[in-house]
Amino acid sequence: MQWLWLAAASRRDSTTPDWNASAWHRVPDLYDLVSLDPFLRHLRTTPVNLLIAAAYPEHLLISLLRQSHIPGEYQTAANFLKMTDSLGTLEENSDAEDLISRRIVVWDSRTPLDMEPFTRLCQDCLSAAAMAELPSARAPKQRWYPIVDKTRCAGCMECVNFCLFGVYETGTDGTPKVIQPDACRPGCPACARVCPNQAIFFPYYDDPMISGDMIGEAAESAETTQPTDGAVDADGQPTNPRLAAIRKARAERKEFKKKKAEPETQEESVERWMRELDELES
Repeated sequence: MQWLWLAAASRRDSTTPDWNASAWHRVPDLYDLVSLDPFLRHLRTTPVNLLIAAAYPEHLLISLLRQSHIPGEYQTAANFLKMTDSLGTLEENSDAEDLISRRIVVWDSRTPLDMEPFTRLCQDCLSAAAMAELPSARAPKQRWYPIVDKTRCAGCMECVNFCLFGVYETGTDGTPKVIQPDACRPGCPACARVCPNQAIFFPYYDDPMISGDMIGEAAESAETTQPTDGAVDADGQPTNPRLAAIRKARAERKEFKKKKAEPETQEESVERWMRELDELES
């Protein structure tokens, strides 16, 4: 199976890889492409291995591609190179025959990477003539919608229950599914803030815990190092103001659910949601 190298634009960083520039096919920001974009449809249906470079955290880029229904075996560039340390191994790993088993290798182009081993792969790259025949990718506007990392999602449905705009529904696998991304309120990260597993991201939000630049242990470390407002938790430890607001909103929402005897009216739901959102963003 041949390889296609994609250099995707990003609002995070306008630069694209200059190594072996002729081998890269440049496309707009993948986040801004709509589901029916001809180029995305081509990627879903054409069996070709992919090397995708973009200024995104690699876990976020993988989640974005999966949410765009692009099948394949995903790996970060660094992990792929660890597995493919000889020409023979590279050839073996490149021998996929279908969409499910093809390689999709992602690289955060803001980080250094030894690209020289990829010259072996480029012997099997699509020709310039073949790349010229690819469908054009169009991103007519900058979009705003959540990306769900299914490897972190526990299926608690907090996001589905919290969102009033119909962005989510419950998927057949019992986890949230983004079905109406463009119904999301531009600039609103509320569902990411109520997610207990940090599984929802908005790549262009200015908080690294929500943009996906800081996850897991790094996020936990940041909680203890960011400035506090003097507040302390139940154990007397300093509390990060933003995370304290998140915990308070979650607790109030759970208490509200327990006390609620009658279903909310739509007006009451909107008023509650706006109140919680204002508190989270204050």
